[in-house]
Amino acid sequence: METILKQQVQLDELTSDEVKIAAPRIMEYLKEGSKADIPELIIIIGPVGAGKTSYIESNFSKGYVWLDMARIFFDLQKNTGIRLNRRNEVMNFIGVVTLDLAILEKRNIVMELVGEELEKIDRIIDLMKTHGYNVKITVINSPDDTCFANTKPVSQKHMSSFYTENFHLDWFEKTAA
Repeated sequence: METILKQQVQLDELTSDEVKIAAPRIMEYLKEGSKADIPELIIIIGPVGAGKTSYIESNFSKGYVWLDMARIFFDLQKNTGIRLNRRNEVMNFIGVVTLDLAILEKRNIVMELVGEELEKIDRIIDLMKTHGYNVKITVINSPDDTCFANTKPVSQKHMSSFYTENFHLDWFEKTAA
């Protein structure tokens, strides 16, 4: 009798089932962004609770690939069967592939950041300009006490950019460089 050992999935490798779950989401996110001869990257920067997500929902819901780890997280949470310990790998795969294809297809992109990593943001701006993107930054600001009063706990719709920013910055570093 021969014993067959199932090979363990390595970090950053997805199973075929995980790819089947990820692919439709990537296509869904890409369809949201319009193609342009000179595409735009819109970066919304502001403190936690300033209203960045609401601003994006109001102003960029059409015509832009909304690159957002929180959105991907909540989409994966809905009946996908992906184990919690695998969610980061799948989220990173979706984020990187979505961004890579958006850049390749010259689609407009929008994302939000807290803005604490200024050197990394400068690098993203420079990288995206080399890809022919027009980069625009909008800063949303309000007094600290107002921001923290508006902060919502992680819910089915909101997750602080405090948690998502490093994902967004890493995706650009992996993709645009």
